[in-house]
Amino acid sequence: MLHCNMEPLSRKLRLGLEDLLGDLWYVRRSGDLGRLALLSCFEVRRWARLSGEHGLAHDSSVLVAGFPYDGRDSFLVQVDSLIAHLERVLSNDGDPNLDATDQAPSHWRRGSGNWQPRGFSGFAA
Repeated sequence: MLHCNMEPLSRKLRLGLEDLLGDLWYVRRSGDLGRLALLSCFEVRRWARLSGEHGLAHDSSVLVAGFPYDGRDSFLVQVDSLIAHLERVLSNDGDPNLDATDQAPSHWRRGSGNWQPRGFSGFAA
C-alpha cells in the first residue's frame, strides 16, 4: 500500500525496481511460469524489504506460497496485480507526469497492465 508520506526511493532502489519491472515484463510476456513465480516471490520480496515496503513483501510471499490456484490464468491475474503495484510505486516516486507503464515497450503491454505472451491460447483440455 502506498502512503502519502512515503519518502522518495534512493537511486539504487529506484534502479533496482526498474530492473525488476523489466524482468517481470519480459518473463510475463514470454510465459515462463517458473521464472515468473521466482521473480514474483523472491526478487520482489527482497526489493520490498530493502525499500521498507513490508506489505508488498508479504503479498509477494503469499503470491507463491499462500494457496493453490485454480489454474494458470488465476495465477497470472495475481502476478499482473503485483506488477501494477510495483508500477505505481515507481511512478509515484518520480515525475508525476510519467506513467511507469510507458517505460515498457508497447508490444510488451496489452490493455491495462495485462501482458499476454504472443501465441498463447491457454491450457489444452
